[in-house]
Amino acid sequence: MTETEDYSKAATPTPHAASHEKDGGDEISVSGLSGQLADSQYSSFLQVAGLLARFQFLIAGNWTIRTSAYNNSWLSVCWSPELRLFVAVSSSGDATRVMTSPDGINWTIRTSAADNDWRSVCWSPELKL
Repeated sequence: MTETEDYSKAATPTPHAASHEKDGGDEISVSGLSGQLADSQYSSFLQVAGLLARFQFLIAGNWTIRTSAYNNSWLSVCWSPELRLFVAVSSSGDATRVMTSPDGINWTIRTSAADNDWRSVCWSPELKL
């Protein structure tokens, strides 16, 4: 993906890879990332802004900022089409490092298994995990 390519107007999502390097700090900059991350089975898009503890939800082309259930450092979110559920994980908080949402708007805090430095979450339909 180059600086001049514009994937936002594609009729169907174009898959492409994204990566980051962490330089020893706690913050990972995503300011240069553009494009859409989408699940074809869900009609909206969700973006997590972890260090700001907020979620941005795209409905019909408009981003709406939603406040998370707790003011943690939310770093990753995934969607399970089988469960029709978003899951988000955080690297901070006391037993409050997991949230779920059926719609990306209303979030419920869940008790985390441990207060580890949770950085990422993904869904596997075979493992239900």
